[in-house]
Amino acid sequence: MTSNEEYKKRFDTHIKIDEDSGCHLWEAAKNNIGYGLFRFRKGIATTHRVIMDLEGHDIEGKMVYHICDNYNCVNPEHLRVGHIVTGKQNQIGRAHV
Repeated sequence: MTSNEEYKKRFDTHIKIDEDSGCHLWEAAKNNIGYGLFRFRKGIATTHRVIMDLEGHDIEGKMVYHICDNYNCVNPEHLRVGHIVTGKQNQIGRAHV
């Protein structure tokens, strides 16, 4: 079984840091709307959820959303875990719905 440390090491090989925005840009597989994809545990998961899981956040049944509006970003400082209402309120507050 692969440990979180091993997953994180492999995950980090696919990131490029954008010095201007601070975004950690995913440079490997992506889905059709721009979310990164990563083989994680027993399947394929979106990278913004993977990194928050690896960082120790409880994401089960919750939404992981970007505050930088860059779906390709996996910087934990640019991500938040919350319920769908919180995520949608955040989008509406920034007029990105």
